[in-house]
Amino acid sequence: VGIAAALASAACWALGSILFKKLGDQLSPIALTFAKGVVGSVFLAIALGSSGFRVIEPPELMMLTLSGLLGIAIGDTLFFKALANLGAHAIVVLLTLGQVFTLLLAVVWLGERPGAIEWLGIAFVVSGVTLVLWVRLSENGSSQLVGVAWGLAAVVCMAVSTIVAKEALAVTDSIQAAFIRML
Repeated sequence: VGIAAALASAACWALGSILFKKLGDQLSPIALTFAKGVVGSVFLAIALGSSGFRVIEPPELMMLTLSGLLGIAIGDTLFFKALANLGAHAIVVLLTLGQVFTLLLAVVWLGERPGAIEWLGIAFVVSGVTLVLWVRLSENGSSQLVGVAWGLAAVVCMAVSTIVAKEALAVTDSIQAAFIRML
């Protein structure tokens, strides 16, 4: 189920990147983040209405709030800035580094220990992203370097956000957690 959810999430990010790129031509990154937050909150509230709201302890509420501020408010805004500079293809490739940063943070803060195959996978992902972005920057000049910087900042915010939310997600319904983070 987790793998299927991760693949569905990746597909949604890819499709969303294309749609947000078109909207980004008309709206600022902050306006896009706000609009996404409002629409997302409404849909999550509807979903939460059917599953029911449960009491959340203050530490978990604080972790989810901090996670939402880092990953959604700041991270998504930086993502939209990067998208405006790089385009959908390059930003989706760059976001692949999010899983790498998240894993590295999980090693440092959560004590998780990847095996040799996972480390090899990390090396392949980092090499692939570096190669794609290197080719893109060499073709389009360094003008897109700012977009890469915004994208990397977004990836770091999203990775930290994921690690911050992990413990709260262990004791909180995922729809309710997403709703709190989106708010």
